[in-house]
Amino acid sequence: MSTAPALIKCTLFFFLVASVCSKGVLKHAAPKQGSDCATQLNNIPQTCNRTLLGLGDDIPEPSSSEGRAALNAAFAQTCTPACIEPAVQYYQCISSSASQSNYLSNFVRNVYCGEEDGEYCTVRGIRLGNTLPSLDTCPNLNNNFTMVCTATTPQSCYDDLSTYSSRMGCCAAGIIPYRQNCRVTFDPPCSSPANGLYPFAALSMIAFAILGLLF
Repeated sequence: MSTAPALIKCTLFFFLVASVCSKGVLKHAAPKQGSDCATQLNNIPQTCNRTLLGLGDDIPEPSSSEGRAALNAAFAQTCTPACIEPAVQYYQCISSSASQSNYLSNFVRNVYCGEEDGEYCTVRGIRLGNTLPSLDTCPNLNNNFTMVCTATTPQSCYDDLSTYSSRMGCCAAGIIPYRQNCRVTFDPPCSSPANGLYPFAALSMIAFAILGLLF
Protein backbone atom coordinates (compact mmCIF):
# COMPACT_ATOMS: atom_id res chain seq x y z
CA MET A 1 0.00 0.00 0.00
CA SER A 2 1.31 3.44 -0.85
CA THR A 3 2.13 5.83 1.97
CA ALA A 4 2.11 9.56 2.64
CA PRO A 5 2.48 10.87 -0.91
CA ALA A 6 -0.67 8.95 -1.81
CA LEU A 7 -2.50 10.22 1.25
CA ILE A 8 -2.23 13.95 0.67
CA LYS A 9 -0.89 14.51 -2.81
CA CYS A 10 0.04 17.94 -4.08
CA THR A 11 -1.37 16.95 -7.46
CA LEU A 12 -4.59 15.82 -5.82
CA PHE A 13 -5.26 19.18 -4.23
CA PHE A 14 -2.93 21.64 -5.90
CA PHE A 15 -5.63 24.28 -6.03
CA LEU A 16 -6.18 24.01 -2.30
CA VAL A 17 -3.09 22.69 -0.55
CA ALA A 18 -0.22 23.22 -2.94
CA SER A 19 1.08 25.87 -0.59
CA VAL A 20 0.80 23.48 2.35
CA CYS A 21 2.59 20.72 0.47
CA SER A 22 5.41 23.15 -0.17
CA LYS A 23 5.34 24.12 3.51
CA GLY A 24 6.65 20.69 4.51
CA VAL A 25 3.64 18.45 5.10
CA LEU A 26 4.96 15.71 2.85
CA LYS A 27 8.52 16.35 3.93
CA HIS A 28 7.68 15.42 7.50
CA ALA A 29 5.13 12.72 6.66
CA ALA A 30 6.89 9.36 6.67
CA PRO A 31 4.24 6.93 7.89
CA LYS A 32 5.10 3.53 9.24
CA GLN A 33 4.54 0.47 7.14
CA GLY A 34 2.43 -2.42 8.31
CA SER A 35 -0.15 -4.83 6.96
CA ASP A 36 -2.17 -4.40 10.17
CA CYS A 37 -3.43 -1.08 8.82
CA ALA A 38 -5.25 -2.90 6.03
CA THR A 39 -7.97 -3.74 8.55
CA GLN A 40 -8.90 -0.09 8.94
CA LEU A 41 -8.81 0.38 5.18
CA ASN A 42 -11.07 -2.62 4.63
CA ASN A 43 -13.52 -1.24 7.18
CA ILE A 44 -14.40 1.60 4.81
CA PRO A 45 -17.75 0.62 3.26
CA GLN A 46 -17.84 0.00 -0.48
CA THR A 47 -20.46 2.74 -0.78
CA CYS A 48 -17.88 5.35 0.26
CA ASN A 49 -15.93 7.16 -2.43
CA ARG A 50 -12.35 6.60 -1.27
CA THR A 51 -10.98 9.08 -3.79
CA LEU A 52 -12.81 11.89 -1.99
CA LEU A 53 -11.13 10.82 1.25
CA GLY A 54 -7.65 11.01 -0.28
CA LEU A 55 -7.37 7.25 -0.72
CA GLY A 56 -7.76 6.85 -4.46
CA ASP A 57 -7.07 8.61 -7.71
CA ASP A 58 -6.86 12.37 -8.10
CA ILE A 59 -10.02 14.22 -7.19
CA PRO A 60 -11.57 15.62 -10.38
CA GLU A 61 -11.43 19.37 -10.92
CA PRO A 62 -14.55 20.36 -12.87
CA SER A 63 -14.46 23.81 -14.42
CA SER A 64 -18.22 24.22 -14.80
CA SER A 65 -20.62 25.17 -12.02
CA GLU A 66 -22.67 22.07 -12.85
CA GLY A 67 -19.63 19.86 -12.47
CA ARG A 68 -18.73 21.46 -9.14
CA ALA A 69 -22.29 20.98 -7.93
CA ALA A 70 -22.10 17.30 -8.82
CA LEU A 71 -18.77 16.97 -7.02
CA ASN A 72 -20.21 18.74 -3.99
CA ALA A 73 -23.10 16.28 -3.95
CA ALA A 74 -20.63 13.39 -4.14
CA PHE A 75 -18.79 14.73 -1.09
CA ALA A 76 -22.08 15.03 0.76
CA GLN A 77 -22.80 11.38 0.05
CA THR A 78 -19.36 10.20 1.20
CA CYS A 79 -18.83 12.53 4.14
CA THR A 80 -20.79 10.54 6.68
CA PRO A 81 -19.49 9.04 9.95
CA ALA A 82 -19.61 5.55 8.39
CA CYS A 83 -17.07 6.65 5.77
CA ILE A 84 -15.07 9.23 7.72
CA GLU A 85 -14.23 7.30 10.86
CA PRO A 86 -12.66 4.19 9.22
CA ALA A 87 -10.64 6.51 6.96
CA VAL A 88 -9.44 8.49 9.99
CA GLN A 89 -8.51 5.25 11.78
CA TYR A 90 -6.49 4.19 8.74
CA TYR A 91 -4.60 7.48 8.62
CA GLN A 92 -3.93 7.20 12.35
CA CYS A 93 -2.65 3.65 11.90
CA ILE A 94 -0.10 4.52 9.24
CA SER A 95 1.09 7.72 10.92
CA SER A 96 4.56 7.70 12.40
CA SER A 97 3.90 10.37 15.03
CA ALA A 98 1.07 11.86 17.06
CA SER A 99 1.49 15.15 15.22
CA GLN A 100 1.13 13.50 11.84
CA SER A 101 -1.83 11.46 13.06
CA ASN A 102 -3.60 14.56 14.34
CA TYR A 103 -2.91 16.53 11.18
CA LEU A 104 -4.15 13.81 8.81
CA SER A 105 -7.19 13.08 10.97
CA ASN A 106 -8.13 16.74 11.07
CA PHE A 107 -7.52 17.01 7.34
CA VAL A 108 -10.05 14.28 6.62
CA ARG A 109 -12.64 15.73 8.98
CA ASN A 110 -12.15 19.43 8.37
CA VAL A 111 -10.92 19.65 4.78
CA TYR A 112 -12.06 16.64 2.77
CA CYS A 113 -15.33 16.62 4.69
CA GLY A 114 -15.43 20.20 5.91
CA GLU A 115 -17.88 22.61 4.34
CA GLU A 116 -18.35 26.36 4.31
CA ASP A 117 -21.92 27.53 3.65
CA GLY A 118 -22.82 24.18 2.12
CA GLU A 119 -19.76 24.10 -0.15
CA TYR A 120 -17.18 21.41 0.60
CA CYS A 121 -13.64 22.67 0.98
CA THR A 122 -12.33 20.83 -2.06
CA VAL A 123 -15.05 22.30 -4.25
CA ARG A 124 -14.44 25.74 -2.77
CA GLY A 125 -10.75 25.45 -3.61
CA ILE A 126 -11.53 24.43 -7.19
CA ARG A 127 -13.91 27.36 -7.62
CA LEU A 128 -11.44 29.89 -6.21
CA GLY A 129 -8.56 28.39 -8.18
CA ASN A 130 -5.57 30.65 -8.72
CA THR A 131 -7.15 33.50 -6.77
CA LEU A 132 -5.78 31.84 -3.66
CA PRO A 133 -2.33 33.12 -2.59
CA SER A 134 0.53 30.64 -2.72
CA LEU A 135 1.87 31.40 0.78
CA ASP A 136 5.36 30.89 -0.61
CA THR A 137 6.75 33.68 1.58
CA CYS A 138 5.49 32.00 4.76
CA PRO A 139 7.59 29.66 6.95
CA ASN A 140 7.65 25.93 6.33
CA LEU A 141 5.61 23.76 8.64
CA ASN A 142 7.82 22.23 11.31
CA ASN A 143 7.91 18.63 12.53
CA ASN A 144 4.75 19.28 14.53
CA PHE A 145 2.95 20.55 11.43
CA THR A 146 2.95 24.06 12.88
CA MET A 147 3.64 27.26 10.97
CA VAL A 148 5.86 29.34 13.26
CA CYS A 149 6.17 32.98 12.28
CA THR A 150 9.14 34.99 13.51
CA ALA A 151 10.58 38.49 13.33
CA THR A 152 11.98 37.66 9.89
CA THR A 153 8.62 36.62 8.46
CA PRO A 154 7.77 39.19 5.76
CA GLN A 155 4.58 41.23 5.80
CA SER A 156 3.59 39.58 2.53
CA CYS A 157 3.14 36.31 4.41
CA TYR A 158 0.70 37.87 6.86
CA ASP A 159 -1.16 39.55 4.01
CA ASP A 160 -1.41 36.27 2.10
CA LEU A 161 -2.54 34.36 5.20
CA SER A 162 -5.24 36.93 5.77
CA THR A 163 -6.42 36.67 2.17
CA TYR A 164 -6.27 32.87 2.30
CA SER A 165 -8.30 32.79 5.50
CA SER A 166 -10.84 35.28 4.19
CA ARG A 167 -11.43 33.39 0.95
CA MET A 168 -11.34 29.84 2.30
CA GLY A 169 -13.30 30.58 5.47
CA CYS A 170 -13.39 27.68 7.92
CA CYS A 171 -11.53 25.48 5.40
CA ALA A 172 -8.30 27.39 6.05
CA ALA A 173 -8.13 26.17 9.65
CA GLY A 174 -8.21 22.56 8.46
CA ILE A 175 -5.40 23.10 5.98
CA ILE A 176 -3.16 25.11 8.32
CA PRO A 177 -4.53 24.19 11.76
CA TYR A 178 -1.47 25.06 13.83
CA ARG A 179 -0.02 28.57 13.70
CA GLN A 180 2.27 30.35 16.12
CA ASN A 181 2.86 34.12 16.22
CA CYS A 182 1.38 34.52 12.74
CA ARG A 183 -0.84 37.49 13.67
CA VAL A 184 -3.80 36.29 11.57
CA THR A 185 -7.05 35.00 13.01
CA PHE A 186 -8.60 32.01 11.26
CA ASP A 187 -12.22 30.96 11.52
CA PRO A 188 -12.82 27.79 13.59
CA PRO A 189 -12.56 24.50 11.64
CA CYS A 190 -15.51 23.56 9.47
CA SER A 191 -18.33 21.36 10.67
CA SER A 192 -18.51 17.80 9.41
CA PRO A 193 -20.50 14.74 10.47
CA ALA A 194 -17.37 13.49 12.21
CA ASN A 195 -17.21 16.56 14.41
CA GLY A 196 -20.45 15.71 16.16
CA LEU A 197 -23.38 18.08 16.31
CA TYR A 198 -23.74 20.89 13.84
CA PRO A 199 -24.04 24.34 15.40
CA PHE A 200 -27.81 24.60 14.92
CA ALA A 201 -28.40 21.23 16.53
CA ALA A 202 -26.10 22.07 19.40
CA LEU A 203 -27.83 25.39 20.01
CA SER A 204 -31.22 23.70 19.90
CA MET A 205 -30.20 21.23 22.58
CA ILE A 206 -28.84 24.04 24.76
CA ALA A 207 -32.11 25.94 24.33
CA PHE A 208 -34.15 22.92 25.36
CA ALA A 209 -31.90 22.40 28.38
CA ILE A 210 -32.40 26.01 29.47
CA LEU A 211 -36.16 25.72 29.02
CA GLY A 212 -36.11 22.57 31.14
CA LEU A 213 -34.46 24.48 33.97
CA LEU A 214 -36.90 27.37 33.74
CA PHE A 215 -40.13 25.38 33.63
